Amino acid sequence: MGIIKQLKDLINESVDAETLVADSLLEFKVLMLKHEPFYGDVLMRLNISADRSVETACTNGRWIKYNPDFMASLKPSQRNYILLHEMLHVLFKHWKRQGNRDPRLWNIACDMVVNNYIDRRMMWFLTHADISIERPAEGVFVKDYINRNVEDIYQELYNKVNKGNKGKGGKLELRIFGVGVSISGNSSDLVISEAGQGPGSIEEQIAEKQLDSMLKSAMSKAAGRGRCPIPDMKIELTESKRLPWNRILADFLEDKVSEESSYFTPERKYLHMDMIVPGLGTVEDDLADLWAFVDTSGSIGGNELNQFITQLYRIGRQFNCHINLAYWDTAVGKVYKNIKNTKELLESAPDSSGGTDINCVYDYIRENKIKPGVLIILTDGFFGRCNEPVGSLKKKTIIVLSENSYDKDAKEMGVLARL
Repeated sequence: MGIIKQLKDLINESVDAETLVADSLLEFKVLMLKHEPFYGDVLMRLNISADRSVETACTNGRWIKYNPDFMASLKPSQRNYILLHEMLHVLFKHWKRQGNRDPRLWNIACDMVVNNYIDRRMMWFLTHADISIERPAEGVFVKDYINRNVEDIYQELYNKVNKGNKGKGGKLELRIFGVGVSISGNSSDLVISEAGQGPGSIEEQIAEKQLDSMLKSAMSKAAGRGRCPIPDMKIELTESKRLPWNRILADFLEDKVSEESSYFTPERKYLHMDMIVPGLGTVEDDLADLWAFVDTSGSIGGNELNQFITQLYRIGRQFNCHINLAYWDTAVGKVYKNIKNTKELLESAPDSSGGTDINCVYDYIRENKIKPGVLIILTDGFFGRCNEPVGSLKKKTIIVLSENSYDKDAKEMGVLARL
């Protein structure tokens, strides 16, 4: 009888632990939905479940699983931290970006980015909203802010940590890009390689489409309230629809392009160089005062951002012009003036994220007394309506819309170009 009683007690303890954790996480989700609606909506939509086969917590981009006994051993504030941690792995798409990189070092680099984001960008707002949040005892923690994407951090780690020093536990102290990093514990929380579900698989493609759809819906419900994650990504040129910029920009150039010069029938010999060169005629080589405002709100995915940057690269190459680049969401963030080459373009990066409010673009132009010769706004169109008429800027504005975009409000602002 004693053994049976012990077994019953053990079962009851397990059930209590699972219920305790589930209730605690539900309370956290509700608070997030109230104070940080974007993140709260994402947490409510994600497939999050208890699983005792998991050591601590992990994600594969399609679900988040946690060990209820491990979570029950933590403070509620630490459980909240871990759930945010796993959610950000999903949002930053760390689960699909590993490629052929070393799994442990990749996981460390991803944890570095995620924990740094929570500590430097979320902790203050959450605590001031009376949402308890606290680092767990073990993890990968950065001692100061490090503004690098996960690919760059991984490469620095790879260069610094030799194979014999990767370790399987204990504590490791090192410096990455001049910033101190403390690594403790041995848990890997990224599940990358399941059979038939690895990089490029149909399963992964479906998961990414579902995530992008979920993000757009969460953004719509948040309606500009609260913060959204900065896409942790490496900006790069990518495959993108070849827009006929010669035609699109013709109305904004002093020297109009003759009908004989057509970018719909380009010289084929230049296509392999990622260039579109007209068969006849010339265009003005220097587009003065060209301003490009790139949408980086939560509804913009990494592929969309890279496509936007690719279009700016093509404009710069085609017209040999400088570009003023600004990133925006509910406010204009980082601004890069007079970008001259591909390196400068690819080294640009957004530094803030929130909802989406197109008015911030026009506020920035007005407050800084900018008189753009050409104004290019690259977006998915989910930005609401302008508070005031755009006036004379409409004749100078090109709205570049991504796939599956919303164009109702954009139509009133300028010429539309679709990717």
